[in-house]
Order: sequence, then structure tokens, then C-alpha cells
Amino acid sequence: MEERKTEFTKKYEGNNSQGSKSNQESTFYPFPAGAAKRKIHKTNLADTKTTIDLVKNSEKDAYYFRALEKRGIKLNQSQLEAVRHFTGPALVLAGAGSGKTRVLTSRVGYLIAYHQVAPSQILLLTFTKKAADEMKERLSTLPGLSWQMVRHILTGTYHSIFLQILRGQGDRRQILSNEKHKHTILKIIMKEMNLSDAYEPETLVALLSHYKNKMLQVSDLPEKSPVDKEIKSILQTYEQRKRENNYMDFDDILLDAYHLLKNHPGLLHTLQGRFQFILCDEWQDTNPIQYELIKMLAAPQNNLFVVGDDDQTIFEFNGADSSII
Repeated sequence: MEERKTEFTKKYEGNNSQGSKSNQESTFYPFPAGAAKRKIHKTNLADTKTTIDLVKNSEKDAYYFRALEKRGIKLNQSQLEAVRHFTGPALVLAGAGSGKTRVLTSRVGYLIAYHQVAPSQILLLTFTKKAADEMKERLSTLPGLSWQMVRHILTGTYHSIFLQILRGQGDRRQILSNEKHKHTILKIIMKEMNLSDAYEPETLVALLSHYKNKMLQVSDLPEKSPVDKEIKSILQTYEQRKRENNYMDFDDILLDAYHLLKNHPGLLHTLQGRFQFILCDEWQDTNPIQYELIKMLAAPQNNLFVVGDDDQTIFEFNGADSSII
């Protein structure tokens, strides 16, 4: 084993024997230990410049970035470009831990502090309530933003925002959020149809959700086979029971909001006028109906700023469509 030392080992030992740390650090080994063909490519270090170096005091918006720096927020070149983006659509691709939330919140502050955008004209969408609360907390610490101003920025999940729109139009249905309750309703329906244990309730709920996320209603379900017809009949009865008991589920919130905005152009125009700037987090998790709703609200100015990690699209969370990002 001693006689078969690789070139890498010999070089390392040679440097070690000289006792020179600088020599060890400067030596470049073009091949992995024991290999003769697979070359190791040098990787350049990332630029470490931040707004401290990138934004000169003579620039008009320097005061905002100086104020961010005092709060420990120092943006790199790419983050700075994203924050400074003003009108028109923008897609920001960024990996985990790269400061996506910092960019989103800093941009909101920049729109208000530098461009004088009214907080009520900004819509900030997240995928979880926890993320929405964190955004609000961070926004309140930004220069020039008070808690009252932050309260006027409409921040929340897709479901909470579009539920507010439905409630504003007089929709008072209860939210059917308990999965076991849904399964029980479906089991009762199948028993009444003499189809007990013919289908798993979990599968039926998932199928219905899949269709609704693609903006399809139960009436749009296929009837090509006897199984198709049975499933459609079960789900039609299920939807009828929900209506009779004044229920809607989370998928109904988005689907009904979609049809509401499509059928009431006056309401859509009002919302488009209110939300001049729309920002969306976790864009890789967007499904077709969420995308259509956002496109409707963002038109015609299309000041849509979205942030996501395209490496996470493989998860296809909640019906997410990777082609959207």
C-alpha cells in the first residue's frame, strides 16, 4: 500500500514536510487522488461586495440602503438589482438560504420609501400563514415603515386573500377543513348508492382537488367508462351536500374566486386598480388556478414580482405545475 501512493499524496506530503502553510494553500491538484483523466475545475469565489460597496452615497436611493445596512441588511449585486426593479414583471430564481425573504421585504420597503407607492396598493402572497406573519414582522423593522403602514399592505396566503374577496361579496359559507368529515360524507353517499368500499374517500377527495386546481368543476369530469360515471355521480352528490349544508372547502375558495372575477369584470377592474404591485413567494409551488388568479389581478400593468427555487419544482406541492415557473 505504501508503494502505491498517488501523485496527490506525494505532493501533499511534500508540502507538509516543508512545514509551509502558504505552499499547501496555493498548490492546485488538477486531478482527484488516483485518477488520471477526470480534471478538477477551479471555481471562482462569489463576489462578496454588498450595498456598502455597490451603492454610492451620491445615488438618489442611497439613503434607503444606508438605513438597511444600519439594521444589518446588506444586499449583494443580484439582490440589489431585484430590489431596485420597479415596473413590469420579474422572476427571481434563488436557492434555499439565499435571502429570498430579505429581497421580498426589502423590495416592498423600497417601493414605499423610494417610489412612494401607497402600502394599500401592494399585495404580498405567501403559501403559509407563518410565512405571512414573518413577512409582516420583518416589514415593520424596515426604514420608514410603521406598524400602521404594514397593516395596510395586504399580506397573506392565497386562500386567505381570495376568501376575503368572497366574503366581501357576501359569501358566508363555512369552511369544511376537516378531512375526516369529508371522508365521512363520502362514505355515507357511497353507502346510499350501494357502493360501500368501492372507492377510497381519500382518493376521491384528491381527484376532486386535482380537477378544481385545474379550474374544472364536477360537471366537467369525464364519463367515458362505468367507473368514470360512478365517480362523477358520487362527487356530484358530495358537492350538492356541501351546498345544502352551506359548506365550501379550500379548493372551492380559489375556484369560486376565479369564476367570480371572470363573471364580474367590474369587480376585477376594481381589484386591478387597487393592487398596483403584486409580489409572490415560493413561486415553484404555484398551481394552475393560482397562476390564473394572479395573472387576472396583475393585468394590465403586470407589475408582478415572483420569487422561487426552480430546484424544488420536483416536489409538485399541492398540484404545482413546474411549467409555470
